[in-house]
Amino acid sequence: MINVSDNSLLQISYIGYSMIEVRPGNETNLVVKLKENTQLMDEVVVVGYGTVKRTNLGGVVSTADSKTFEARPVQNAAAALQGEVPGLTITRSSGAPGADMTMKIRDVSSINGGTPLILIDGAEGNINSINPSDIDNISVLKDETAAIYGARASDGVVLITTKSGKRNQKLTIGFDAYYSIKTPALLKKTADLLQHAEMVLEITDGSFPVEYTKDELNLIRQNSDLIWF
Repeated sequence: MINVSDNSLLQISYIGYSMIEVRPGNETNLVVKLKENTQLMDEVVVVGYGTVKRTNLGGVVSTADSKTFEARPVQNAAAALQGEVPGLTITRSSGAPGADMTMKIRDVSSINGGTPLILIDGAEGNINSINPSDIDNISVLKDETAAIYGARASDGVVLITTKSGKRNQKLTIGFDAYYSIKTPALLKKTADLLQHAEMVLEITDGSFPVEYTKDELNLIRQNSDLIWF
C-alpha cells in the first residue's frame, strides 16, 4: 500500500520493461501493465546456465557493442577491441597486410599458450574473418562464467552476436571507405652494373659465380652495347 497525494506522479519500472508514469488521482486501486523493452536488458547477463545481474559479475564478463566498431576506422574486428575490453590482450603476429590478430584473455594461462573459444551466433568461428560492421555486440566470458562451454573454454569464451533484421525496422544504408599509403622508412641505394661487376671480381674464393671478366669490365665503363645484363 502506497500513500500519496492526489497530485503525485508514480514512476513504475522493472528490468526488461519500459518505465511508465501514472497519476493516481482519486483512484484507490491501480492496475498497471508494463510494456516489454528488450533494449533495457543490458542490466542482466545470460551466462549459459541462467541469468545474473551485471553488478554481481564484476569483471568476469565484459561487453562491447556495435558503437565500438563504428568509432574506429579498422577492417579487423579484433583490432577494434584493442583497449576496449578489460583483461583481453590482442596482439598482431606480424606486420604483413591482412595478418591475423591473436587474442588472449587474462594473459597466458598454460604452458601451451591458449586462445579463447570464439562463438559467432552460437557456432565456432574466426573473429579475423568477420566484417566488423556485421557485429551487433560481443561478450567476453572469463573464469567460471565460461565453464558451461567445457574444456575448450579453459582460456575463456568470446561470444559474438551479429546484426539481424527487426520488425518495422527502417531501411538504413551505411558506407565505409578506407585507404592507406605506405612508404618504406629506409631504402638502400642499389649498386649499378659497374659496381656490381667490380664487387664480383673481388670475390676470389669461388663462393660467387663470375659474371663478367676484366675485359668486359672495361666495356662496361665505356657503356658499350656489347655488354648484356
